[in-house]
Amino acid sequence: MGCDRIHQEPRAVARWDIAEAFFQAVLQQARERSLLSDEHFTVDGTLTGSVASVKSYQRKDAKNTVPPDDPGNATVDFHGEKRSNQTHASKTDPDAKMARKGKGKEAKLSYNGNLLVENRNGLIVKHRVFEGPTGRRTRCPR
Repeated sequence: MGCDRIHQEPRAVARWDIAEAFFQAVLQQARERSLLSDEHFTVDGTLTGSVASVKSYQRKDAKNTVPPDDPGNATVDFHGEKRSNQTHASKTDPDAKMARKGKGKEAKLSYNGNLLVENRNGLIVKHRVFEGPTGRRTRCPR
């Protein structure tokens, strides 16, 4: 769920607040027990799938050539159509971007998740979820 949208859904905000409070409590206990080192860290990233359907990935300029056979769940044929994040966006999750994990893998609507991990004990000390991949490397925010 994108950062902008999480603020629109009160139940999601409550769950996020509980999870963040738990994360901070565990981190505080690790600090108190001297389990955190400030010498060696690793940044690990991954693509996290969006809950949006690939069918929601439509042209931004709204040029739909064929009317849907079923407005609620239209049949979509992407074969031969050139799609990119510059020309298309998800109608249900506009923060998600189409990305693939590797060469030859299918493209999915995704977010970019990063973890900052303390190496001595393998503890996560920061976490962030960004808008979908941009094709450039991202730095973990301070």
